[in-house]
Amino acid sequence: MVTLDEYLEIQELASQGLSRMEIARRLGLDRKTVCEYLMAVSGPPVGHSRRIRSRLLEQFEGYLRMRVAQGCTNGKVLLREIQEQGYEGSYCTLKHFLKPVRDAERWRAEIRWEAPPGLYAQVDWGDFTAQLPDHSLIRLHAFVFTLVYSRAIYVEWTTRMDMASLERCHEHAFAYVGGVPRYIVYDRLKTVVLGEDERGQVHFHPAFLDFAQYYGFTLKATPPNWPKGKGKVE
Repeated sequence: MVTLDEYLEIQELASQGLSRMEIARRLGLDRKTVCEYLMAVSGPPVGHSRRIRSRLLEQFEGYLRMRVAQGCTNGKVLLREIQEQGYEGSYCTLKHFLKPVRDAERWRAEIRWEAPPGLYAQVDWGDFTAQLPDHSLIRLHAFVFTLVYSRAIYVEWTTRMDMASLERCHEHAFAYVGGVPRYIVYDRLKTVVLGEDERGQVHFHPAFLDFAQYYGFTLKATPPNWPKGKGKVE
């Protein structure tokens, strides 16, 4: 037996002129199984396969286009996200939908966003491995703070990425640039973002939220898997 999605895959590839052996190879099926289903009288006709696929993904299309526009093009990640929303189709169906969406997004012009002086900064960590004089290796982290308007950058090397290190690096960055921006943008750092609720409301780490309130800046978090959201620091 094959699933409905596999049946549609067989019909789709056959309509493209592929041989039964090639269809079996691509789908990981036995050649006899492919022959059997191609000769079957029942089942959805070839011309209807795209419409059936469309119905499987119809309610998720807007979400998928938004996520691809945000920079998330990993099919496995997107599959997991829409499955959590109730998607019951296969990964193959999703791949067929994503291909033209990815291709169109690749050529979409990016709109650069800028900000007035002192309004926005972006923060991220970088990971590195360094070799000591005795040839042993040590893991290092680079705290990177970038002002969006001026592109002024402050970098500090640390051996930890805990809350104390994060707050200390911020204090050093504020001293270096001579002030505190109104907003600072982060990705999903565990010391900054704990998660979000079903409405998409971000829950910030209470200890770091207290730190931000003390220094008078507002925390901003990018959507998951969206490096473009803090492209200056990236």
